[in-house]
Amino acid sequence: MRTFFLLLALSACGAPSVTPVPRRGSAPCEDAGPHGSVAEATAVGRSVHDVEVADPRTCDGEHYIAITPAEGSLPIVMGRAESGGVRGCTEPGGDCVEVHADAFYGDVFHRFEESGLGPLRMGLGPCGDTQADYEGWNYSVAVNRWADVDAAVAIFAERLRAWDIRSTVGLSVARTRCGIELQAD
Repeated sequence: MRTFFLLLALSACGAPSVTPVPRRGSAPCEDAGPHGSVAEATAVGRSVHDVEVADPRTCDGEHYIAITPAEGSLPIVMGRAESGGVRGCTEPGGDCVEVHADAFYGDVFHRFEESGLGPLRMGLGPCGDTQADYEGWNYSVAVNRWADVDAAVAIFAERLRAWDIRSTVGLSVARTRCGIELQAD
């Protein structure tokens, strides 16, 4: 038994230690949001910028807003092509017959960052189902503040035109999810 404890002590000494790395600034991160109220989002429930903005659907305290373009010809798809590559175009223009979801939403996410909206994440949206197809995923880019919704809708509308997309896309108003980053010493 004494040998067991000695081996345990020696192995613990040789293992790298893990220390929490503080997130931006010294204040602890707390799960928060969404901030504000739906009243700050004047585009919700209206037709603006040649898109129809639905009323939000709420699941687990987060909100999914469907945005449907008035025009466009290409559907958004997910998954892999039979050849193993991504399915759909990964850039606007060209001889596309469909658009890859990650490429389109990555473009929108980047535009949100450039405009200072501070997107939280992209992918599975509130009320979404990972076992479903694109529509059932409620694929979206998430922001944390209702006050950012109108600017986000304008960016979506512009990118829908640039990509010539006909599929409904999603915007989420969600809470910030925090975690602890770990680093080995």
